[in-house]
Amino acid sequence: MAGFEPGNSPLLPLSNSVPSFEFGKRKRWADLVITELVDVLLLVLSPQATVLYCGNGLKGLLGWNDTDLIDYDFADLLNAEDKDGFLQAFQESLRTGNPMASYYVRVRTSPSTLSDPPTSEELVFEVNGRPQIIEADDNPAAPMQVFFAVAKPHPNKNVAMLDTFLDLQEEHDRLQHRVAELRARAPRSPPASPASSHASSQTSMYATTSMVPKHPISHSPQTYPTSPVDEISPSPSGHFDNPGPATSTKNEDDDDQLKKKKAQKKVVPTEQYVCITCGRTDSPEWRKGPLGPKTLCNACGLRWAKQAKVQKLTEESANAS
Repeated sequence: MAGFEPGNSPLLPLSNSVPSFEFGKRKRWADLVITELVDVLLLVLSPQATVLYCGNGLKGLLGWNDTDLIDYDFADLLNAEDKDGFLQAFQESLRTGNPMASYYVRVRTSPSTLSDPPTSEELVFEVNGRPQIIEADDNPAAPMQVFFAVAKPHPNKNVAMLDTFLDLQEEHDRLQHRVAELRARAPRSPPASPASSHASSQTSMYATTSMVPKHPISHSPQTYPTSPVDEISPSPSGHFDNPGPATSTKNEDDDDQLKKKKAQKKVVPTEQYVCITCGRTDSPEWRKGPLGPKTLCNACGLRWAKQAKVQKLTEESANAS
């Protein structure tokens, strides 16, 4: 299988803002896709619908181990009502060589050991695939026909809600960027004078009908019994005054907390490199290689520098002799 060889050109970042690199340049990238793909079920079936290979998503989706289904008839895992239709479409695809259209089946899961007796559920999968002619390892002269199938779980209510949430989140981000662009293009209005701003604040404060007293307030002197609470309580006009030093101290504490949170945020790397020797993408430090700076990972860079130093010393000793 073709992979990333040391002779290929190094992969450099395309831009300073968006990290971009070609996943196909990594070594054994196809094996990585198959082994890390756990959201769908990959199957290789024989012409008799016998399971020859199962992907890593089998355990998480159905609860079975690959040893439980190897050389097992895949049709026996299906619901009795779906078995005949699936086998008919499967045989038709093998006969014509055309891809099998998407077919929905109910697949039996592994029996749960939490219940007594153990019971199994049936999950809905969308199965599609196509036949392929491959060469057998033991007899290359006799090709063998197999069927590569992909079974995707049918989205349930929770998955559909998650997809809707992700779509709304993406739309929200797009609208936020649009609003920021429009604000940047809009002309800035001149700042208002302090007198006008003070007058407008007073007008907005007393414009609400719920805040206007229904009966006129009498300013004639009246006598009320005094109490300790009345002596320390503020006047009615004090409700609209500034809160005082306690509120300003609280605001300063909030500003300090925001600054600490911003300082603790991790810096997202804007560059992505791939080692031209081992294909690694995560390294504590990128070193210089035969194709230029930051083309080797830390281990490969140290190894290459040591070899280059030994070779230089050998050439110098040879020239001196």
